[in-house]
Amino acid sequence: MEQLPVLRRNVKPEDMPALYKRAFERELERVVLAQFQEPGRGDDHHALNRHYARYFTLLATEPHLLDGGLDSFQEFRSRA
Repeated sequence: MEQLPVLRRNVKPEDMPALYKRAFERELERVVLAQFQEPGRGDDHHALNRHYARYFTLLATEPHLLDGGLDSFQEFRSRA
């Protein structure tokens, strides 16, 4: 797996697309490897993949949902 660079205190707005892409690719790799290890749970994997895709799509356009707050969680759930 790719080694991430040391975190900086001042991340510039123009750095965010590359950071987001790298984080997404790492998470995708983690999920694919986990699912590969349990091939008999295809229905569960399909449902989880749908939720991940929805979540990451929302985060790409509405990063405030990343704050981890209860209000953000409820907003995310209401969009089902």
